[in-house]
Amino acid sequence: MHAWHMPLVAPYPYIAADFEAATFETCARQILDQAIRRAQLTAEDHITKLMSSSGPASLLLETAKGADLIVVGSRGRTAAKAAILGSVSHQVTLHATCPVVVVPEEPT
Repeated sequence: MHAWHMPLVAPYPYIAADFEAATFETCARQILDQAIRRAQLTAEDHITKLMSSSGPASLLLETAKGADLIVVGSRGRTAAKAAILGSVSHQVTLHATCPVVVVPEEPT
């Protein structure tokens, strides 16, 4: 699953005038395809590909309707950031209708 928010271009003069939404979708598709290739190395079940520009928390919550458990990652880069949830993990834990497990990223 890969999701993103489209930025508002007008208030950001450093974004090129020829900015296209398709650029985000192309990058998202590449990220998702790479993740699927990695998952297929160890996946024992089927893999379902989902993409959305509605935002990651919205996509996770919609997809998880009726689920028994949601597992999300946390990408805290420093010890201080690792101690708090990211925006997606926070939204999912607040609005999920089932238990949520947040798995922190391994320290680098």
